[in-house]
Amino acid sequence: MTEGRNHQQSALRTALAGLIGNVLEWFDFAVYGCFASDIGKQFFPQSARAAQQLLAFGVFALGFLARPFGSLYGAIGLAIMWPMQEPNTRTLDE
Repeated sequence: MTEGRNHQQSALRTALAGLIGNVLEWFDFAVYGCFASDIGKQFFPQSARAAQQLLAFGVFALGFLARPFGSLYGAIGLAIMWPMQEPNTRTLDE
């Protein structure tokens, strides 16, 4: 009976961890978007203000568009690493 309860608790913890990670990721994008003009002034050439803003928002767009590739590489890494971890989990389960 405790196995089912542990499984539900694990699913709740997993969902909560995913929710927290998602909220923090979107918060990070929102903060960068709000301060993009200031970031452009600090990190990009001072000669052209329009170029500063375009470069700052370009970095923002690049980070946003790179998200799907991160999930693809994560899935590939999981497929590669999971067979290596399987003997260890069998040992711990017994």
